[in-house]
Amino acid sequence: MDAECVQAAEEAMHVAAKYATRCEALAALVVSARTLIEQARASEAERKRVEAAAAAAEAAAAEAAEAAVAAERLRLEEQAAALTLAMQTAELQLQQVHAELGIVPPAPQLEAEEALCVVCMDAPKRYAMVPCLHVCACEACALQLLNVTRTCPVCRVPIERIGQAFF
Repeated sequence: MDAECVQAAEEAMHVAAKYATRCEALAALVVSARTLIEQARASEAERKRVEAAAAAAEAAAAEAAEAAVAAERLRLEEQAAALTLAMQTAELQLQQVHAELGIVPPAPQLEAEEALCVVCMDAPKRYAMVPCLHVCACEACALQLLNVTRTCPVCRVPIERIGQAFF
């Protein structure tokens, strides 16, 4: 039985050596897999950090653009205010010169749209509604208002009569 025991022991050692080699190979694979996992995690963390930095840079750029637009708007508003003040000052100076010279300035002209009939928006305003005295209609529309609706198109007061306005 000694020979059989020796042979069995040799076979067991051979099997153990074979499994030991496989275990070492598996252990090496486990170590390699752990290294790859750590590298993948580090790479993912770096990717997220880069994305966050890019998003922060994009937000900062958008804020800078908004600030530039706001600054330009403020500059233009200040320029408009300065021009308005200059115009008002020039208007006052003109009025003073007119007063010193005794010149009566011409009546201000109505804007083109303000001079049109509020009903047809085609002909010039020439007729006033009585009693409210709104000068708001051309002759044709004033007659129609007097005969049909009988109310002023501006304030809805009943029209007693119409009258031609002279400018």
